[in-house]
Amino acid sequence: MDIISKSYTLPAHALHHAAQAIKTNGWIFIAGDDLKQDLALEEDSLSSFSRYWDSLSRDEFMADNGTYRYRRYSQFELCDPQGELTLLPHTAYSQPKNINTLNGGVDRVYPPLEEGFITHPLFTSLLRELCNIFNQAEGERCTWRIRLHPYRILTDAQETGKPTPEGLHRDGVDYIAMMLLRRVNVSGGITTVTDNARNVLCTKTLNQPLDVIVADDHRVMHEVSPILCSKGSQGYRDVLVIAYERVK
Repeated sequence: MDIISKSYTLPAHALHHAAQAIKTNGWIFIAGDDLKQDLALEEDSLSSFSRYWDSLSRDEFMADNGTYRYRRYSQFELCDPQGELTLLPHTAYSQPKNINTLNGGVDRVYPPLEEGFITHPLFTSLLRELCNIFNQAEGERCTWRIRLHPYRILTDAQETGKPTPEGLHRDGVDYIAMMLLRRVNVSGGITTVTDNARNVLCTKTLNQPLDVIVADDHRVMHEVSPILCSKGSQGYRDVLVIAYERVK
């Protein structure tokens, strides 16, 4: 299935800056307000995209028996930022146990992304512009397998929400982007990025829509602290995790 071409593009200086930061440091934080400005993104486009998080399904594969995580999953292939973005056949999601010590070693079947999600102009643009960044970081045009995970982490009076219940980890791919869509009635959720020796490189709370950390998964590790309700009976944190793996 071929996906609609992009509608939003990053200026050349923003692409170059991100690629150089990742190449030099292994990671970069991009503020959501800056990203919206660079993309010339309309507020209603962001709002319409964020609504897809309201129809995620509860993760039934949590080895800690948690009921706080909701998600979907799909995968794509992209050979050229200006070429065809191809939706791959739906399959189970699996990670080896040494990568995911909590839920690894199990074929986990999640519902696919909805049609409106995968054809949304903001979504397709993000995939293509990340491809541009990673190609520049690699110094050549690559074919990428892209795995998509929209997550909602819930918290209420009975349960603490855990964005990364496996703790400090890597995802076992080449590059990863962790983007916030919404935070509602929550405190916590502090992202920590470390090098491979677990030396802290960054601690950052993703607060604004489209705040994103993009990283070389070979060179850094990451975790996000638990979230708690800041007011009311329930809170949640919506994120989009995008993993890129180079097809050899």
